[in-house]
Amino acid sequence: MRSKKTCALTGMALAFCLAAGAAQAQQKPSANGNLDGLALAHAAAGRNALLENDARLNLRVSIKREATNEDEAVSALGRMTKIKMRVEDDKETELAQLAFRFQNAPLKNVLDSLAAVYGMLWVRQSGVWVLQADHARRRDYHRPHTRAQAEISRVGRELLKELAKQPAEFQAQLHKQDVPGHPDGLPFGELPSAMQSQVSAMLAANLRDRASQGDNITLALDNNSYVSLEKSDEKDYTHYRIGISASEAGTGFSFNVFHDPAENNDRIVHYQDQPTSASFYPDKEDGASRLAALNADPRLKQRFSLRMRYATLADALHALASRAGFDFAAYYQDRGAIVPERKSFAFVNLPLATVLDRLAALYGITTVFHGRQTHTWGERASGVVVFHLGPEDPNFKPPPEPGYLAPGASVIKRPLPSDPPDPP
Repeated sequence: MRSKKTCALTGMALAFCLAAGAAQAQQKPSANGNLDGLALAHAAAGRNALLENDARLNLRVSIKREATNEDEAVSALGRMTKIKMRVEDDKETELAQLAFRFQNAPLKNVLDSLAAVYGMLWVRQSGVWVLQADHARRRDYHRPHTRAQAEISRVGRELLKELAKQPAEFQAQLHKQDVPGHPDGLPFGELPSAMQSQVSAMLAANLRDRASQGDNITLALDNNSYVSLEKSDEKDYTHYRIGISASEAGTGFSFNVFHDPAENNDRIVHYQDQPTSASFYPDKEDGASRLAALNADPRLKQRFSLRMRYATLADALHALASRAGFDFAAYYQDRGAIVPERKSFAFVNLPLATVLDRLAALYGITTVFHGRQTHTWGERASGVVVFHLGPEDPNFKPPPEPGYLAPGASVIKRPLPSDPPDPP
């Protein structure tokens, strides 16, 4: 019987983990001298290698939750095992919600799975196991990922220095005002010449960056263009966004200034000629480890049938787990502009790996901000299979905004009971 709980999926990420015994395999170089996909799986799992050093974590546990969060899950495991553990105080971590099922699984595999769901880390602090975000990976996520973005970041820091030299009234006017009927910011022609050059250079870099992704727009700055600046303080950095409103078009671009001055450099992280929406989840490592697991893990060759109607991905995993006898942990988040996907399907006598592939392709996440996203999956060294959000669907077309009126269309007023009858 499938769960009646609804699994709402986050626009940031969804992952689920299958944990059922370790797939024993050896690392070996490929023909070109690089480590193969299985070695990448071991490298990905290495983030939580510290768990192997505590013999207490070999204790086997059975625990199941239909819906909970990281903090409650870790607290429950701590009470069950009498081992001190907690979740780091983090606004993103505390909202991470989970559904999971483990039957007689080593505690270290359970903890590793809960961390892998969201790309997190276990560390030991004064004898206490602490689940925390992978801060190094998160910082990489907020650094420049293309040469154009690095140039925007470098020139943006110079722009802030010039802005600091200006009177307080000028600085206040440049910041976004959100006043109805009043343009945000200041006219481009009223900026000092140095700031004009900097804004022009940042705009040119932004247009190049967008063109590399197939988004070609033309926008020229003139004295009638308005320039605005938004600022928001985050945990490790301050986020700045430059808005430009020209006579016929507008655009915006952003950069970050880290609180640690040593972080403010022009290093490019994961440079790509065709940049995508970067993610700090290890989907590339797990994607490579999936290929290795197809040959290394005999569980994935076992055949199963699964039929469901109007089911979420979490529903499908609970049903499949009860039939195939595997453990899993699923991440989801019920907040924001998220559309949980419900699907009807019939998979008949298929290998488990194929069923996982079909589920990854079938279920996506639809958000207002990120459009439609697919999934990828891989297997960690412990035998855990992890689902991550994959790239955005290039063919996705978001629904029109409320109140949108197509060109040439007109509004037809529906009569109300209190309206007078139409004249004859």
